[in-house]
Amino acid sequence: MATAAAENTSAQAPQQEPKSGKRKFLLIGLAIVVVILALGIWAWYEIYGQWSEETDDAYVNGNVVEITPLVTGTVISIGADDGDLVHEGQVLLKFDPSDAEVSLQSAEANLGKVVRQVRGLYSNVDGMKAQLAAQRAAVQTAQDNYNRRRSLAAGGAISQEELSHARDSLTSAQSALNNIQQQLSTSVALVDDTVVSSHPDVKAAAA
Repeated sequence: MATAAAENTSAQAPQQEPKSGKRKFLLIGLAIVVVILALGIWAWYEIYGQWSEETDDAYVNGNVVEITPLVTGTVISIGADDGDLVHEGQVLLKFDPSDAEVSLQSAEANLGKVVRQVRGLYSNVDGMKAQLAAQRAAVQTAQDNYNRRRSLAAGGAISQEELSHARDSLTSAQSALNNIQQQLSTSVALVDDTVVSSHPDVKAAAA
C-alpha cells in the first residue's frame, strides 16, 4: 500500500508543475496589461485630460476679447461658438463676397471719375496758358492802336471821342489779361508740382 501511494504522488507531481507555470504566465500578462493601461491613462491625462473638465455648475476665469470688424457686410459663416477655444489666425466670420465686390466696383468707378476730373485740371491749365498768350497779344494790339490814335489826336486828325474809345479798349484788354492771369494762378495751384498719379485727390480716391 505504501508503495502504491508513493507511486500516485510521484505521478501527480508532474501534472501540478504545468498548472503553476501557466498561472505565473497569466499573472505576468495581467501585470503587463495593467501597466500598459496605467500608462495609457497617464498619457491621456497629460495630453487631454488636464485641459478639460466636465461639470454641471462651474465658473472659470478667462480673457474677454472684444472683436471689431474692419469692414461691414453680410455674415454667411461663423467659425466659432461662445466658449470655444480659438487660435490666432483662425477664421471666425466669413462675409458675403458680393458686398465687397460691389464696394470695389463703386471705388473703381469713383477713382475713374476723380482721375478724369484731375486730368481736366491739367487741361484747364494748358487752356488758360493759351488764353493768356492770346490776351497778351490783344493787349499789345490795343496798346499800339491807342498810341497811334493818340498821335493822330495830337495833330487834330481824329477826335477826342475816337481817342477815348481806343483808351477804353486798351483798359478792357488789360482788365481781361489780369483776370486770365488770376484764373491761371488758381488752376496752377490745384496741380502744381504733381502729376495725375500723385495728385492728392487721386491718392485719396485710391486709398
